[in-house]
Amino acid sequence: MLRRFFGSGGTSAAPLTMALPIVMALHQRAWAFSGKTQPPNSLATLDHRVRQLEDSACIDGLLAFYGRRLHAEFDMSVVVRRCTDPEYNTYIFSHKELPLFLAHHVRAIDNLPVGLNAMDSVVELRRFMAASFKRLVNCPLPLCEKTRAGFLEAVQEINDQRQDVDILRKMALGVLELKEHLSRHTRARLTSTQQLVKHDVIYQKILPELRLLQGPLDECNRYFIYYNFLASQLMNLEGQTKSRGRIGTIDTEINLLELVKGSVEEAKQLCTHVYSDCPDVKIIVPNNMEPTTFAHKSSTIHYILVELMKNALRATVDAHMTRNAAGLVNCDDMPPVRVLVTSPSSMSHACVCIEDEGKGIPRSQMDLVMSYTYTTAAKPALELMEAVNHHHSSSEEVDMSPLAGYGFGLPVSRMYARCFGGDLTLQSIEGFGTKAYLYVKQSSML
Repeated sequence: MLRRFFGSGGTSAAPLTMALPIVMALHQRAWAFSGKTQPPNSLATLDHRVRQLEDSACIDGLLAFYGRRLHAEFDMSVVVRRCTDPEYNTYIFSHKELPLFLAHHVRAIDNLPVGLNAMDSVVELRRFMAASFKRLVNCPLPLCEKTRAGFLEAVQEINDQRQDVDILRKMALGVLELKEHLSRHTRARLTSTQQLVKHDVIYQKILPELRLLQGPLDECNRYFIYYNFLASQLMNLEGQTKSRGRIGTIDTEINLLELVKGSVEEAKQLCTHVYSDCPDVKIIVPNNMEPTTFAHKSSTIHYILVELMKNALRATVDAHMTRNAAGLVNCDDMPPVRVLVTSPSSMSHACVCIEDEGKGIPRSQMDLVMSYTYTTAAKPALELMEAVNHHHSSSEEVDMSPLAGYGFGLPVSRMYARCFGGDLTLQSIEGFGTKAYLYVKQSSML
């Protein structure tokens, strides 16, 4: 399919195809004069290598073509209406849009500045995304049962492989690799003069360069979120029996208060696991608010809420930590974390406000808290890389979150919120505490 698409075009694949017979003829002529009865292995190797280069050129051409095309924008209400429309074909829509999201993702990776796209983890990630794109564009249109099954199998296999690759962690590791690369001269100079300087002080010197990554990384993560949502929706719709309250991965009757309660409990368990205790959490609901339900991805809201609660609990413990006679953390006298939940039926957005008294964020760091290159985790980035590389063979927990210490927790949570019509903002009073506001679009079934 790839060679048919570009076989007569003006891409770099054509010169390779034309050059192959000439190179092979030269090798065959040399083989004939040698008097040998079998062509050398190098001839077959050369043929294989040229075919690989030709295929790679075709893929790059297709990626450039798809990467310039417009993709669908996702509104939860529109998605719900499409999935409930009997004339809507999820397979055809997914066959068109999934390669577009992958191509835009690869294009965004290629455009990452400051050398991030050259880091080993990012190169590996790009290779995987390009291979996934190739797999999908080679799938015929899913017009019959056989082609639909083949397309669905391809999407499922990519999803299984993606779990092993761990897209967000790969990109986060790439940022850590870039930090190490950009700071190596400063670290070497300080080591040679026997100066003891914290890692965050070293990174302050390279922050002007790292700030250029914010927008491009937002773009990368947006396409990853869109692809993941559509692929998951396709896989979950297949074989799903019609049931009240769920369409694919979308929950059509979300009770925000119940979702908040579940997320709070999970965050408290994580906090207790790390600190052996946990501050109290008070959930507040306005008295005059009428309970309402709306359509959204409960897993996305849950992910963001756990991230915000984890940060609030950790800030509270770190700011007010006391230990009992046994040396264990005692949270009895700590101020509670307050969670205000508002979900009025008359408003377009619900809101969850999480407030802690964890001494707040310094004004000098407020511009950095949503940055992919900033983290408040106790372990410096370089130490964390070593911990991550060995955590499978150790019983030591790296931190409360799979992405803790990378700096990706808050910015990725904000991208998840924005991709589905919401937002995530922070307000902080240095010396007192921080408020996090999660806005969730209340999509209806109408």
